Amino acid sequence: SFISSSDLALSQTTVDGTGQIQVNPEYVSWVRQDQLLASWLLSSLSENLLVMMVGKNTSKEIWQAVESNYSGQSKARLMQFKLQLQTLKKGNLPMREFLSQVKACCDALGTACEPLSEQNHILHILGGLGQEYNAVVVVVTTRIEAYTLNEVHSMLLSLESRMDLQTQPTINLDGSSPSAHYASQNTGNNNKGSTNQGGNQFHNSQSQNPFGRGNNHNNFSTRGRGRNARGRGGRNFRGNFRTPCQLCGLSNHTADRCFHRYDSTYPGPTNLQAQVAQASPPQVVQPTTHYLNQASDTMTESSWFADSGATNHVTNELSNLNLASEFQGTNKLQIGNVTGLSISHIGNSFLKSNLQSKPFLLKNLLHVPSITKNLVSVSQFAKDN
Repeated sequence: SFISSSDLALSQTTVDGTGQIQVNPEYVSWVRQDQLLASWLLSSLSENLLVMMVGKNTSKEIWQAVESNYSGQSKARLMQFKLQLQTLKKGNLPMREFLSQVKACCDALGTACEPLSEQNHILHILGGLGQEYNAVVVVVTTRIEAYTLNEVHSMLLSLESRMDLQTQPTINLDGSSPSAHYASQNTGNNNKGSTNQGGNQFHNSQSQNPFGRGNNHNNFSTRGRGRNARGRGGRNFRGNFRTPCQLCGLSNHTADRCFHRYDSTYPGPTNLQAQVAQASPPQVVQPTTHYLNQASDTMTESSWFADSGATNHVTNELSNLNLASEFQGTNKLQIGNVTGLSISHIGNSFLKSNLQSKPFLLKNLLHVPSITKNLVSVSQFAKDN
């Protein structure tokens, strides 16, 4: 009654039956109780608010000052919680932490006298999820019977657990560690051609195209599984003729296909071109050998090599992992001539190809700082894509 009453304090004096003015005893009692209440209010305030209470004599004045101060802050915090709830995204947060943040904002709105319904709570959760959770969003929003908040929580946590399980490193059936085998680089040539077992090469954005087409973003180059073939199992690749034409001296064709073959008025090549044409024997370039020789000069350490004996993709650069986490296991990478290399991180990545717009996925990519080459496991690559 002291704080909410709109009436003024009692009169300080009263007139008795004889007409004399006396101190009102009810007023004295009211002042005593009001001062006790004001003292209790002041003792519960922080120091920064006590400065604002100077000149406030009654408990009602003190209460009105406190209410006026916090009402403005409450509106500002209310708008802040609403904005935070609308802009909250899961991103890289664990699912439990993301759900806890959404619940904290909803609870804060409830304490500010603007509680959200359970369905609005669910909609704010779905709005903050990434595209990897689109399946859950479609199921929840298209069902006629509404899901409860606990059901949505269970679905999201189960999906996150399954996704984490699928990104765990691959362990062999016999319990051994992942292994990788190097394909030795030959300096000599085999005149019979070379088969493309483990010889495919990948380039990321830091490597240069050995055929001189400039820098490519994650180039992927493959030559099939047959001998010096363009496609799978193809043979008899003819290559590019580099022998200068004996008629005109140019090196992009032979004399039997020259435009000046039947031109009697053509003066013929210059002396220098003729000498080159006579001195250069015909040869057919082997694309596999040529590519490997070019790669030894222009390929950087960020190149990728396909390895048919590797069980996991391996890289020595942490920057090649898009989503990386520290490797928690005790397994080591086993290589033929090394006892075991320590695995630092594990994650996923991708390689872009000039042959198609969709990138190739690299799952369970191991970061091994001490390895000298970046390897792509052929078996894992086939599973990933």
